[in-house]
Amino acid sequence: MIKLNKQRAFTLIEILVGIVISGMVLSSVLAASWQMIKMRQITDASRQLQKEMHFSLIRIADKIRSYSIDYNAYEVTGECNGVSILSSQKLCVGDDNVFEIIDDKLTMNNAPLMSDIFKVTNFVFKVTPTKDPSLHENKADQEVQLQPKVTVYFRAEAKNLPQVHQVLQTTISSRVYR
Repeated sequence: MIKLNKQRAFTLIEILVGIVISGMVLSSVLAASWQMIKMRQITDASRQLQKEMHFSLIRIADKIRSYSIDYNAYEVTGECNGVSILSSQKLCVGDDNVFEIIDDKLTMNNAPLMSDIFKVTNFVFKVTPTKDPSLHENKADQEVQLQPKVTVYFRAEAKNLPQVHQVLQTTISSRVYR
């Protein structure tokens, strides 16, 4: 009797099933990796945005604290000896510091305070009280007899990742009337 040497091999169906299963496993691994990369980009951009906004806000607050609110500058445009709001999006501090939005960028004296990957979508300055508390005609008005303060509010977002956005607000008070 002759002994036949039977070798066992994979059939075409077994190979196709193996390829399909491997493809499903590989695609789920790639999708999970893609999600992790995307979340890392979002997290890094959020951290960077928060850091730059915080730096900008500290810069503005330091300048504001160096001066008192100049109520006279509201009537005389172009002259700013203290803290003055030239518009809701333009703040003058002293005679040489102007904070404003130019082409979606927060600037100080036309120099950007934040990197180009971010844009400022809302920026508002507000001084309260709006009338000079030290003037004689305002002494009886209790709403004007508040400690002067400047409120700075701004919202920024990443240009290429609109889901990355931050909102910061701070209020800086002044003890000196001008």
